[in-house]
Amino acid sequence: MASITVTDLILNFVEACRALVPSLNRAEVPWKDGQQGDGWDRVAEALFKTLVSEPCAFHACGEAGAARLRMLPYGFLPSAECNAWFTVEDGHSNRIVDLVSVEHPFDHVRCGDPHRLVPLIGAQFAFVYDKGGGLQHRVDAVDLEAV
Repeated sequence: MASITVTDLILNFVEACRALVPSLNRAEVPWKDGQQGDGWDRVAEALFKTLVSEPCAFHACGEAGAARLRMLPYGFLPSAECNAWFTVEDGHSNRIVDLVSVEHPFDHVRCGDPHRLVPLIGAQFAFVYDKGGGLQHRVDAVDLEAV
């Protein structure tokens, strides 16, 4: 089995974002906080969906069941209509919104409730979804071969 933690999926996404910085700079696509536009939003959403969201959703519910999961696109604040989300554990459980740059490109995670920044170093991530009936299930690792 090719198992990978949700933390490693998120960190792989971070590395993909960082690897694109030189190309984005050459193409003059703003990626820094406060300057980001639709170009960066489309790139980040596609990467996050492909590298993180879909593997977690397919692992949790299978391809057919994944369609029942309602996750907001990358960069959106959590809402009550969501039944699946990503959390970062740093002593608190916080829903992830997006990556931000404090000292280095994409070195922190912005959380939705409460709205706060969490350093990536040492952070642990999980995928959480509502199984119905008020029951939530937490996924810490994903079997990529089953996806």
